[in-house]
Parts: sequence; C-alpha cells; structure tokens
Amino acid sequence: MLIPGRALLAKIPWHDDSQIKILNVYAPNDAKENENFWTELNNMTLARPDLRPDLMLGDFNLVEDGLDRLPCHLDDASAVAALGELKSNLSLVDGWRRTHPDRREYTHQHTPNASQGRIDRIYITNDLLKSATEWKINNPSIETDHWIVSARITTPNAPEIGRGRWQIPTYLFDREEIMSEINDMAKKALDDIESNRYRRSNTVNPQTIFAKFKADATAACRNHAKRIHPTITNKIEKLRQRLGEINNNDMILEDDRMLESIVIKTEILELERILFESNRIYARAKHHVHAETICRDWIRSNQAKKPRDTILSLFNPLEAGQTPVYDS
Repeated sequence: MLIPGRALLAKIPWHDDSQIKILNVYAPNDAKENENFWTELNNMTLARPDLRPDLMLGDFNLVEDGLDRLPCHLDDASAVAALGELKSNLSLVDGWRRTHPDRREYTHQHTPNASQGRIDRIYITNDLLKSATEWKINNPSIETDHWIVSARITTPNAPEIGRGRWQIPTYLFDREEIMSEINDMAKKALDDIESNRYRRSNTVNPQTIFAKFKADATAACRNHAKRIHPTITNKIEKLRQRLGEINNNDMILEDDRMLESIVIKTEILELERILFESNRIYARAKHHVHAETICRDWIRSNQAKKPRDTILSLFNPLEAGQTPVYDS
C-alpha cells in the first residue's frame, strides 16, 4: 500500500521466474488534491526505483486530452502536468490511446448532466506495449457508472497466440437440419472417392476430396451458427457498433451525441444484465442436476485443462524461400 485508499502496488509472479508490477490508483476528484496525488507518487518512485511499475491503471479522475471528454474540454492544467511528469519518469504510455489514436470512447458517465469521460485508463511501458493486444472498453455486467478498460498482455518474448482452431459449436449437433446436410456431404465425398479410385490425379484424389468436404462442412456450420446466434448477443453487438459510430461522428452535435450515447449505453447495460442473469440461472440449474454425478460435465470439471501445443510456424519445404500464406 503506497497511499492508503488511493494507490496499491501489486507484485505478481509471471512467466518463468519473472514478475509484473501493477500500480492500481484511485485519484482524488478535486483538482488540487489530484495534482498533489501524482506529485506524491512521483516523489515515491524517484526515491524508490524498486516501486516503478510495469502497468499503472485505475480511475484517474482526469483526462489528458479534450478528445476524451464529452462535451469536449480540457481538465486542470496543473493536475495534467503532474500526471505527465509521473508518466515521463516511469516511461509509461496510454495503451488504449496509442492503439486508437483518434477514436472517441468513454468509461464514465456523469448522470446529472449526461457528460462523459475516459477517466479509467491503463498506462504501460513501451516494451510491454509491443506484446499487448485487444485494447477494449466494455461495459461490466453489474450496475456501475464506469466501463471496463481491458487488454491482453503477454511477455515480450512469448509467441502470438490467436484464438486457436475453429470448432463447430456443440449446440449445432442437436439440430437435425445441419446434421442431415453434413451427412449428405459426407456421403457425396465417399462416393467421389470411390468413383475416382482408379482415376487419381494431383487435383482429384482422396485427400483433395476430403479437404473439400471439410471446407464445405465448416462453411455450412458457420452459416447455421450465424442464423441461430443468440438474439440478445446480436443486439448487444449492433448497439456497440452504433455507439461507436455516434461517438465518432462529428456531424452530430455534442448535446445530441451525449443523449443518444446514454440511451444506447442504458440499453446495452440492460441487455447485458439479462444475459448475465440468464447465464447464472443456467449454470445454477446445470450444477443442481449434474453435481456429484458421474457424467461428462463432472469428468471435465475435474480434468486438468492443458493448453494446446503452440505451433510457431508452418511452411512447405518444397517452397522454401517463398512468403508464407496463412489460412485461419
């Protein structure tokens, strides 16, 4: 605890023998107190280099740029300068802003006058920023006037790991129309393999026929999944897209942007609350039915969840020297 109730430094074991230091802050709302807060933290970290964090995050209760306020305006210059000096000494940068240089999104909504600001941020070192991805601002599923800033951060020497291999959603297996369609594709593939048994070529052979079957089956499953994607999730995604369009549309007056964004945010929060409660009820019911029962869910819950092997690269040795072509 650096400053009781205001600043907490956490040292967390990370990959191998390394550790990451995270400074969590809750800055005062008063401009003068805010300035003094950053000055005090700066003096502490200058006197104690071991307190220098890799990340500084939390509620800063000020913005550094008018772009992060709605309506647009600058915050107290002395407080902003004090924060800037701390950032400079700690070699920290605003990760979300570096990733989205001109985008407008807000993490806090002041209900009485409908004003908004991006006062919740994550500052990060330049080295870690190189391996930080998925910078987002999303609403939590609980009642609060703050939205969550998040990012995926790995060690600089770790390989980039994507979403992994696409899998057919398990709920599709219960739908007769898709299973019947895949069954017909499989029968046709088997017939093609049999009919071309003695006419094998580089383009028509069991391997190419099977590859086409997998591609067609995957495409069919993706199309079915899109059509039956949960309605609430679709609504939330469309509302978030609409919110981004409104926040970044200079043709809309600031007052209109404030009102429209509040309406959309309120609707998103309500849908998220419904989805969250629905998932809780489903999980509770599933646990009530299957708890302590020897079944698939019970076995899975007690198994170690091992990560898939990381494949650093793939290439065709017959085409060495050519630029790799990725398909995901």
